[in-house]
Amino acid sequence: MVRVDIVTVAKVMKKLSNNEQKLKQLLKYWFSFSENIDTFSKFIFPEYIVGNVPNFHNEFYNIFLQDGHDAIAAPRGHAKSTTIGLVFISWNLVNKIEKYIVYMSQNHTKTVQFIEPINVEFKTNTRLKWLYGDLSPKKNKDEFGRDREDCIDINGCRVEAVSYNKNLRGFKYGNMRPTLIIGDDIDDDERVINPIMRDRDRKKLFEIVINSLDINGRFKIVGTIIHQDCLLKTCINKFLGKIYKAIDDKGNILWKERFSKTKLLEIRDGKGKKEGIGTSAFAKEYLNNPIDNETSTIKIEDVVACYDYSWDYSYEDMDEVYLGVDFAFSDRITADASAFVDVGIKDKKKHILNIRWKKGLSLPKQLTYIRSLHEAHNYSIIGVEENSIKSTSSDIHSLGLPIKMFWTGSRDSVQKDSNKKGKSYSKVNAVERLSVEFENRMWVIPYKTEEHKKIASTLSSELTSWGKEDGKLVELGVHPDSPIGMIMVNEILNKPRIISSFINKTNRNTEVVSIEDKILKNINNNVVMKELPIIE
Repeated sequence: MVRVDIVTVAKVMKKLSNNEQKLKQLLKYWFSFSENIDTFSKFIFPEYIVGNVPNFHNEFYNIFLQDGHDAIAAPRGHAKSTTIGLVFISWNLVNKIEKYIVYMSQNHTKTVQFIEPINVEFKTNTRLKWLYGDLSPKKNKDEFGRDREDCIDINGCRVEAVSYNKNLRGFKYGNMRPTLIIGDDIDDDERVINPIMRDRDRKKLFEIVINSLDINGRFKIVGTIIHQDCLLKTCINKFLGKIYKAIDDKGNILWKERFSKTKLLEIRDGKGKKEGIGTSAFAKEYLNNPIDNETSTIKIEDVVACYDYSWDYSYEDMDEVYLGVDFAFSDRITADASAFVDVGIKDKKKHILNIRWKKGLSLPKQLTYIRSLHEAHNYSIIGVEENSIKSTSSDIHSLGLPIKMFWTGSRDSVQKDSNKKGKSYSKVNAVERLSVEFENRMWVIPYKTEEHKKIASTLSSELTSWGKEDGKLVELGVHPDSPIGMIMVNEILNKPRIISSFINKTNRNTEVVSIEDKILKNINNNVVMKELPIIE
């Protein structure tokens, strides 16, 4: 391998100006090495590649060349499509590295837009023609004899552009399967907000697209993270991919020549009469973080501050254990997963003992599952959201479980609403209360074992998913399943309840206190608590 830069190329071109054949041979030799793709790009595409090639572009090339599947999240405007879609693929074609490349994007229009620059460059680029000869693309015919605009052959290699939104049934070029499939901005803003569409896209990728590769083929995906549960983020998690930010938490700028700090601030906040894109859009488009910490109600730093790296507790160590449940059903468009959250009380703090996410369970199966959990852990009270099970809520009491139901409404209400069986609470207020508790470090999240870390990671993403827009609570990322379970426990603990087990029988006056205060008082007095009945 011989590493050369564009300055060296310029010097050699001047030196060998009278020996064109030798000059071409030398340049072809140098440009055949992957270490010189950046120099190849500056020589062949000077109109596209202006200034120095940034280090992260070279990292792109290395990632796309290495074995195995990979994923890259890059900020908007950082030339990821030019780097991969034009330079990298052109380098592959002139050197016959990949025999069959499939390039994917969101829709047909975008895939055709990708093919067009390659088509034009291999037809008209004078430097390309001078060095490699006439490699004009050969168009293919469809079944009706018309030229295909989504498929070209160059230098004995095929490049096929495919819309990810189409029904895919694998790929074939003669007897060959793709040796490289590239996904570029596959995620669609409209599809990604629908959990069913997200599941379908994941299934398509892992069951159809990747399985259509040659035995040694590679799948590489690049784009911008537009949702915390989008296809790109899924691939980054699965393939241990890399996330690039235009400016990181320490103020380091990714591409100083193109995006200075002043320029990035202007993009976000605007300049003069020109409005900026705003904090939320900037976080998504330039930081690959669609959950912006500034607009997130519960801050990630407050959640992380509650991590317990030396967790050494068990259920038996807790003074009380509660179960909070967020029901979800597979036949609902907005359903993600049901969450079953075990919370223990000790030293006036709430400890996450376990969280279980379950998908696709019917209500009877979920209730059976709750019963099995109660048999194992003997919960003091089980809090559930009534809205999702209102048609069967009257039957819940017959289960013989200490279940308390809460109705999600527009306001907090201590008294029962005459039209509802459970007490109502405001989700906005409940989330605000949860946020304050994290600020005050009232929660403890285990972070010692790998299983702890896995649960903590998902929980953290869900907790920071809530934000405010125009005063309304909105979900900025993944659906917060487990935090609803935590809110159920909070509603049990924070609202005044009439607890018959705590009534002083020598005093006929009913004592109304919060369960949390009563628990702590009885703990201090070493009183053994009786099993609580169903509370209405």
